[in-house]
Amino acid sequence: MDEAAHEARLDVVVSFDVADRQSVCEQIKAACKKRYPAYDFAVTLDVDISD
Repeated sequence: MDEAAHEARLDVVVSFDVADRQSVCEQIKAACKKRYPAYDFAVTLDVDISD
């Protein structure tokens, strides 16, 4: 988070079972923006590989 630049970066792990993982990322980004409208958010879809 860069408070001076009003930017935040997030890595989001979404299950491979979710049909539209990118949509989930966009929903998270929209929720963050709604809560903190002065900030710009970069949300990165990350993978969780486990057994």
